[in-house]
Amino acid sequence: MKTEETKKIEELLFKRLGSNEIGCGEVTIGWWGKEIVDFITCTVDKNRYIKCFEIKVSKADFHSDAKLTFIGNYNYFVMPLELYKEVISEIPYGIGVYVETEESLLAGKGKLTCIQKSLYRDLRYDKSVILSSMLRSMQREWFKALKSNLQTQTEWIPAEESEDKK
Repeated sequence: MKTEETKKIEELLFKRLGSNEIGCGEVTIGWWGKEIVDFITCTVDKNRYIKCFEIKVSKADFHSDAKLTFIGNYNYFVMPLELYKEVISEIPYGIGVYVETEESLLAGKGKLTCIQKSLYRDLRYDKSVILSSMLRSMQREWFKALKSNLQTQTEWIPAEESEDKK
């Protein structure tokens, strides 16, 4: 079950996507994969760089046994600024960090800022496996949105119209 903080960070990750990047949350890598990336993006330029984001909202979450799926060309933690200050010395070399800065919080803008850059590395999985995993997860989210939309539309049908359709 996602915490409100996790949902907020995931929403901010979607907001940071530009016109040259696509992304999706909770991507299981491979058909029967055991690795799940909290959020993954792919640039839509000729390089098709894969970026993986692991969301951590507390020190206990940071130290949990949950696997860190850093399989991308660039890999990041995304966490509250206060958590970053607590765990900065524990972040592995080459892993970047995004936080919602104090300025962003005070201004109420809700924006993530990269405060530690990730170093490039080769992919740990075949790019076609990663991209097909993203597509499968995007389709899952699409079906969820369609179902939610249909439920919302049904709720809005006036009583007399819904009686006619029975």
